[in-house]
Amino acid sequence: MRLFIPILFLCLPSPAKAQAIDNVRSYHAPGDHYMRLTYDNDFFTATDRYYTQGIGLEYASPAVQKSPHNKILLHPFAGSEVAGISIEHNAYTPSNIIPSTVLYNDHPYTAALMLRAFRIVTDTVRLRRFSATLSLGVLGPHASGKWMQESIHRWLDNVQPGGWKHQLKNDVVINYNIHYEQLLLSAGEYIQLHADAALAAGTLNNRLSAGFSLVTGYIRSPYLPRHKGVRAYLYAHPQVSAVAYDATLQGGIFTTGNTYTIPASQVERFVFTGQAGIVLCCAGLSLEHFYAISSREFSTQESFYWGGLRLGVSF
Repeated sequence: MRLFIPILFLCLPSPAKAQAIDNVRSYHAPGDHYMRLTYDNDFFTATDRYYTQGIGLEYASPAVQKSPHNKILLHPFAGSEVAGISIEHNAYTPSNIIPSTVLYNDHPYTAALMLRAFRIVTDTVRLRRFSATLSLGVLGPHASGKWMQESIHRWLDNVQPGGWKHQLKNDVVINYNIHYEQLLLSAGEYIQLHADAALAAGTLNNRLSAGFSLVTGYIRSPYLPRHKGVRAYLYAHPQVSAVAYDATLQGGIFTTGNTYTIPASQVERFVFTGQAGIVLCCAGLSLEHFYAISSREFSTQESFYWGGLRLGVSF
């Protein structure tokens, strides 16, 4: 695994900054009834900058399909369905968290707290998947990024961040994301290649993305019913995104007077990202460990890295 990830990032174009924790691609799919915890943090890569932490707790169940909100989530074709809800918290900081002054030409302090509803439809005949996600929440102090980072650093006896008083002001998060995935080729249970495209629109971010994923190991097709037997595989997912707006850099669309934001002229309009990981599943339990890299999102930023864990239980 130590060799696999560096080689991947050298050989492939690299997903965009994790504005929302990814849970819809086929290599993440644990079934239609599960609970899963995701934890992203840049301490996995021995850094403390930019996308510094993400926490997500999700629940999927056939019962959620009957909820009224599920009707506003697109499903352009028929197939087996997964419906769920999740709560997610993401935090962002500059490259140096010690100074109490504004660090210009660096990432603003901010956090986002969201409740998300998602719907995934899988066509087992044409070997394709479509997902729709609605995110509602808040960006800014009400998301409690300051409290969370200061608390974690206090528990770990680590340096306290000094600049949260300059974080972006409160704003509303209303974002709608769609994602399409198509199986391109498959070699039995051992190798799969997928192409995918995604569109995000709303107050948090607006972007169009395209990429592909390569999965190898003992996979069992995501287009077949899930089972609780053993599965173990590696995946790699490079992606490019065309970015129109990013509130975590530019501030919310309904507020003004932020202490500091990244001007639109400095926002990088094309961002390359990559993620690689390993997934182990047995007896209804799933464990995933991954690393990710992103190219710069604004002209004075550097590329950055983070890692994460996912722990799920299928029922």
